[in-house]
Amino acid sequence: MSRNAGPVAANGDGTYSIHLDASTRETLTGFLDQSAQLGAAQPDDSRLRRLHPDAYHLDPDKDSVPLPDDKCPDALETKNGFQDDDGCPDELPATVAKFTGAIGGINFAPGKATLTKDSSKALDGAVTVLTEFPALRLEIVGHTDDAGARETNVKLSGERAEAVKAYLTGKGIEAARLTTRGAGPDEPVADNKTKAGQAKNRRIEFKLLP
Repeated sequence: MSRNAGPVAANGDGTYSIHLDASTRETLTGFLDQSAQLGAAQPDDSRLRRLHPDAYHLDPDKDSVPLPDDKCPDALETKNGFQDDDGCPDELPATVAKFTGAIGGINFAPGKATLTKDSSKALDGAVTVLTEFPALRLEIVGHTDDAGARETNVKLSGERAEAVKAYLTGKGIEAARLTTRGAGPDEPVADNKTKAGQAKNRRIEFKLLP
């Protein structure tokens, strides 16, 4: 016996029943009739697109992942930059979550975009995660404190983000998976009036991209 869950009901055996309105049911019925006339017992996607585009884009749970790509039609996709195209809820693996947000251990020479030698441990850890999860895409964001001219800091933060990207691509990560942005002093996370706050604001962040 199925459990009613709106347009999609779980049957208890790993399958689902989709309850369609009259208009959609008529569309699918017409599609199957025309497919049979074309001699296709199991029509391919191209025929489905050609005969009934609306049927191909059914999205029972309204999570913007249509059938047949939606592997969980009765549950919403979690939009977190991780497997966002399968239509299923998920949580970031701990190893991925560790390399999102501000990344500790990435340091630069004062006033320059030159990575210090002690940055390699954190960056090599990022390489390991990006290699293990080849579908991940990152935005690398550089941040500075507010000491000095804003324009100078924006330029420096962008150059630092590019330096991180260059390190990762030098270790084999595809450049197409990485974007960079220099935020300068515009997105502080601490009070720039203290040295401790300034140190927190000088950082590199990784943000997962969909």
